[in-house]
Amino acid sequence: MPEESIQERQQRLASTPRACEACKLRKIRCDRNYPCSNCQSSGIACQKPTPRREQQPNHGKIAQLEERVRRLEARIVALESKPQSQHPLIPSTSTPAYQKAVREPDDSHDVAIEHNIEEPYEGPSSFTAQSFDAHQIACGAAEAQGRRHSQDNFLMVQTLLDITASQLVMPFGNLTSSPGMAKLPEMSPVPVEIVIAIVKEIKRKTPVFLRSWVIDDASLIEILCRGIYFPTEPLSVGHLTSTYGILYSVGKELLLTQNPLCNDFDIHAFVQTCEGNFDMGLKTYDILAQPSFENILGLTLGIIKTYNQSRSFICSTLLSSAITHCQLLGYHRESTYTKKPPVERNNTRRLFWTLYVFEKTISLILGRPPKLHDFDIDTKCPEPSISPGAKPWDESFIAFIGLAKLQGQIYQSFYSAEGSVHPVPVKMGYADSLSAALEQWKSDLDSIDIRQADHAQIFDLSRIHWNLIYLSTKTLILRGPSTGKIKTEISQECYDVARQSLQSCVECFQSYQQHGVVPETEFANSFLLFVSFTPFITTFIHSITALDTEDVILLKRIADIMERMQDASQEIKRTHRICSAFSSLASSFVETKVSEPTVENVPEYGISQLSQTPWHALLHSDFFRDFLGTDLHDEGRDGI
Repeated sequence: MPEESIQERQQRLASTPRACEACKLRKIRCDRNYPCSNCQSSGIACQKPTPRREQQPNHGKIAQLEERVRRLEARIVALESKPQSQHPLIPSTSTPAYQKAVREPDDSHDVAIEHNIEEPYEGPSSFTAQSFDAHQIACGAAEAQGRRHSQDNFLMVQTLLDITASQLVMPFGNLTSSPGMAKLPEMSPVPVEIVIAIVKEIKRKTPVFLRSWVIDDASLIEILCRGIYFPTEPLSVGHLTSTYGILYSVGKELLLTQNPLCNDFDIHAFVQTCEGNFDMGLKTYDILAQPSFENILGLTLGIIKTYNQSRSFICSTLLSSAITHCQLLGYHRESTYTKKPPVERNNTRRLFWTLYVFEKTISLILGRPPKLHDFDIDTKCPEPSISPGAKPWDESFIAFIGLAKLQGQIYQSFYSAEGSVHPVPVKMGYADSLSAALEQWKSDLDSIDIRQADHAQIFDLSRIHWNLIYLSTKTLILRGPSTGKIKTEISQECYDVARQSLQSCVECFQSYQQHGVVPETEFANSFLLFVSFTPFITTFIHSITALDTEDVILLKRIADIMERMQDASQEIKRTHRICSAFSSLASSFVETKVSEPTVENVPEYGISQLSQTPWHALLHSDFFRDFLGTDLHDEGRDGI
């Protein structure tokens, strides 16, 4: 029997007699004659049914349905044609499902970020800028003493400072871009059985990664992994990058904690593959240019990775793109979240506030203006978890959002272009109010109940670090009035807090050693991530003006700690050598023991004209090569 079409069925039904109006009203069966037997027996008029209105076919709806059928059929064909391998569930980059969003790249649009001698800006609150100030003060103090010091120490500091800023510029790699193109990089797949085992382990025991700031939703990790290994729609660069970024972070934690999975699988090779895929995704045009949740997540994980590796220039590039994406998607406005389901709402909030904390911290440490401004943000903070194990971690996250807001106010009050010209009384007023707000923040942070916190040992180690963050931030506040175009002398309170900060750094490093959970390189990364070096510079200035032996000893201890960690990254190595040079210079001042000079002999604010010698001219200095070594000398000349 031939299949009946829709139009034929409609015509057949239209020709079939229907019940009369009276039977329809009385809801009884009609014999569909005219008049019908029911109406005749009841003695009422039988009325024929009103004709149906002829319905016009909805061509738009039909076209949509037909297009949907075509897409589903194409997807089935793609899945059926997927080649079988040793791991059939591993996505192959040659399958239609993987290449759905891929077009052939146009080489004419390839964009390469080239290294040049134009240096990234660092403002007055940065370590580099304050180091220049300290060097100027040292020159003035040496002149005031009326006695020549060894020029080697001065040349050492000058040379190191001239080369530091340019070495921050690291080539990011080539970005392949083309208008309208969504290019998926050729990533190396990882075995599905390892991913499944890791997802099960995450469900069994929540890792520290999920107690950190970026995400706390284990189901999100499962969804992202399922999207790669069991795709129901075309994959995006952001999906791939964020997934491999998460797997890389979790894999590193498994190695660090010596999880039993390390005995069952080659987690080291797994982490290397995930890192390679992750880095490849971060270099694509799509993730930097296209706003989406997955792209922002991938960029945020990249920000954490590059900053922990002390690659501040690349970190700033990724951070700028991520924040622009957030602003385009409205993540900074609360009205955006009312349209999202609860789980997605929480994930998005955490992502936005993580970027907020990072930007405010980096802005103050490097002296650069932020892109996010509090007057235009009304997004609510994430709600603390009801889980006793997760609640302390969430409360500390919320506390550091509060600290980030304070850091933004510190930058605006003292280190911005506007703040640098405020009169001294205004700056002193800001210092008082910000110091009081910081004290309240520290009190609230210390009141967090950590007795039931997950990963209590790691959390306890974090609390030791909090005091260091508090003291270094307070030093930046107290140092603020003595910076900028209108300034006053550094107060004794600022010196005292700076010294306490360095002592806290020593205690923090010793605690990391005693715990043995986190390697020294991780301490180095955390030290650079959230701590300003202003206390070191402030203590150095005090040592050469007051000729304080205890200051010199403390500076030497910090330089020794940095020496132990210098292999963590090139930036740590440079920082160590700058700290070591300042320590040697301070020791030279104290050793002279000249009785005549006093602080009053130092030129006003300790400022003198720096040498205008360009940094690249100093690269050919034999002294520079002898002191830094061939490795850093060549890196400074050629770029990292």
